[in-house]
Amino acid sequence: MATKVNWAAITTESILTAIADHDRKGQQQFLSDAGFRPSKNFRLVHQGRFYDSKAIVGVANGHATTAFLRSGDFTGGKAAVVKNLDALGFVVDCRDDDGATGGLLWDLATTRTHTDGVVRAPYKYIVLLWALARRQRGLDPAPALRDMRTELGTLLAPFAVSDTAPDPEYPWIALEGHSWWNLRIPENLRDAPRRHLRSRNIADDLRGGLSQAVSDRIDTDPKWTREALALLTNLITESGAPGSIDELRSNLNLYPLPTLPAVERRYAAKPSAPRREHVEVSVQRRLVERNETAEFTTTAPDPEKERRSLRREAALQNLYVAYRESAGCVVSSRTITIDDRTEIPTVLSIDVFDDTAETLIEAKADIRRETLRTALGQIGWVPV
Repeated sequence: MATKVNWAAITTESILTAIADHDRKGQQQFLSDAGFRPSKNFRLVHQGRFYDSKAIVGVANGHATTAFLRSGDFTGGKAAVVKNLDALGFVVDCRDDDGATGGLLWDLATTRTHTDGVVRAPYKYIVLLWALARRQRGLDPAPALRDMRTELGTLLAPFAVSDTAPDPEYPWIALEGHSWWNLRIPENLRDAPRRHLRSRNIADDLRGGLSQAVSDRIDTDPKWTREALALLTNLITESGAPGSIDELRSNLNLYPLPTLPAVERRYAAKPSAPRREHVEVSVQRRLVERNETAEFTTTAPDPEKERRSLRREAALQNLYVAYRESAGCVVSSRTITIDDRTEIPTVLSIDVFDDTAETLIEAKADIRRETLRTALGQIGWVPV
């Protein structure tokens, strides 16, 4: 008689223990010992790495109850494994289509990239990480390449895998057709060879950005977004290309990579655990965010579902920056990371720091209590 999974007993900690078993043994040995085959349609994603979800649950059940389940003992799928892992705070990558071998995260992990046998060109990953960061900040979701060329070129250059600097149009166009990317090609050019699109006068006019499917997940699912960021970070780091992932994430206004053990940095400490008194605060200087548009519309296949987004503080910020720079002053910005080593670090991003006047400027769209409290909190963490 088949044994049911004791979901009432399985906890976040027992899932993490099973993941640790997998990491220690490697996938092949872990699956062999546990009595499972590799997953195809459902994969648990933890810290940007993939695990066979059903096998992890079978082993986690053993750690929680001493009853280690094998593949034939219980049923996987959305109604059981996916639903309960989600409730425990985990992400399971899957696709609704019958016969699919994975979802958006698996599509990302299996993206085709140029390789010389040792080093993989991470340019596509960097462009997608850049696009994800823009989505989180509410910037234009489909800018023209001409407006982003300099910015992308600066981000790609440290990761060059050849003697010449990467051209932004190559990943911009090569991502066409990827489930993560939406490249807007004019009707008269859709049948043109892709090498023609790479000519600068044509490429500069091509608008690109995250696909609607990815954008919707970022807007509605923080857990999924966390894993997407971790996966992109892993893919860039493991490509073997030169360049600093910490510097790249800082330039994109993404929190620095944590350095704590997995359980401590991903899950809050239990209430009974003593809180550590040591708090680390780091401040990173970065360029001022140039908000070219204060209003934009997010696209959708159904025009009635398009949404208009506003950056009401953008105009005030841009006016102040222009005024100070016209007077010969230096302005920048700051990212502040507060890490008390019990949970995910808190990251605050301030709008403008007037280096010349040593003055912090926070642009806010309203004067609600919570908005002012946020601004005061950001100001309070900036060292004098």
